[in-house]
Amino acid sequence: MIVLIAAFILTGIPCYPADSFSKEEQEEAALSYVRNMSPEDAASQLFLVNIEGSTVFNAVESYADIYPELESEKEKLSDRVLVPGGCLFFSYNIGENAVQVMHYIESIKKVYDDSGLPFPIIAVDQEGGVVNRLRSVTSPLPSSQKTASVLSPSEAERLYFFQAEQMKALGFTMNLSPVAEPLVEENRDFLLTRSFGSPAKTVAYCIAQINAFEASGICTVVKHFPGNTNTDPHTGLPEITVPESEFYRVYLKPFEFILTVSPGAVLMSHARVAFSEVNEPAALSSYWINEKLKNEYLYDGLVISDDIFMAALSRNGFPPETAAVKAVEAGTDIIMLSEKRFASALRVLLDKAASDESFRNRLEKSEQRVILSKIHYGILECYRNEDGKVCVRNKKDEMPERKRLDVFLESYESGMNFYRKNF
Repeated sequence: MIVLIAAFILTGIPCYPADSFSKEEQEEAALSYVRNMSPEDAASQLFLVNIEGSTVFNAVESYADIYPELESEKEKLSDRVLVPGGCLFFSYNIGENAVQVMHYIESIKKVYDDSGLPFPIIAVDQEGGVVNRLRSVTSPLPSSQKTASVLSPSEAERLYFFQAEQMKALGFTMNLSPVAEPLVEENRDFLLTRSFGSPAKTVAYCIAQINAFEASGICTVVKHFPGNTNTDPHTGLPEITVPESEFYRVYLKPFEFILTVSPGAVLMSHARVAFSEVNEPAALSSYWINEKLKNEYLYDGLVISDDIFMAALSRNGFPPETAAVKAVEAGTDIIMLSEKRFASALRVLLDKAASDESFRNRLEKSEQRVILSKIHYGILECYRNEDGKVCVRNKKDEMPERKRLDVFLESYESGMNFYRKNF
């Protein structure tokens, strides 16, 4: 691992911002930062939303979309862009080459910076195999199953490190991976090659992937807690019905071990666990988020919901607006939406916060946690103003594009050579 980190430092991309501020100073600065934002912009930090385009970014919503009833204010409200705290890339958001991807991400950051807003999380699902959004740009990334069958965990860490270097150079700051679910009969048809296999393999290879990406300054997202079934949540509600003893031994134990290496985030599944007597899907459940994940497993990273537009929720009494409120109440920090627009979901959070002090405090806590995560991963940075107060601002990329492209090409070649040698 030391060798990997040393190699990373030689590339010239810093892993994290200089740690010259105490935890307390950063927490206070992050809280002050969100309190100085408008309620709309602060609450927008909780949304990870798919975006349009692959060349030049344009915001598709404005404040007018939050308040459609204010016809007389429409022109003024339309001048204020509405953008999410995180931008989720799908395959159609990926340009033809590395330069195009870099330019597109830079265009996103320019819109945010010009609007006086914090830079967003730039997220993508890059598991490998069938879930490989960057297949046309980065070096080959085999499926989890293939990786675990061919490479040792230490070799897999090298494979993932080369991929992480490329992603960091392109501008990505979050990878919605790894899948921390062992392959069992109850989820085999859904996960297929996305799982590393047995519980032991799942732990070893997930830790390898987390170590590689986190060392590269990319937030890893362990998924899907506490598990899934063969029912695709895009089309229905997964019901985990295995015996309680088997569930804890096969489903939860791997997560418990994996979380000890502190991945940046955990993504909640939409599954419902039969024996737990919790009626809500896990992503909307305080029991699974607070009692299990945070209190029992002592996890302190970000908690992300799976896509709230999935049928697992919408067809079972939880339309997106309802799901957004319940997710925040349950302890979720970031709400994922595959749709391009989130104004209506944002509005229900704002309305709830305006009438419910407890909910408003819960919302503010997640706003602060998102900003702290952005500081940790170098999206934002702390600095001292002229009065000595610790403040927060966007962290500008100090590396010229030409140098970043050189880093990308060097790590791409390393990844290609490693792939040719081992696969």
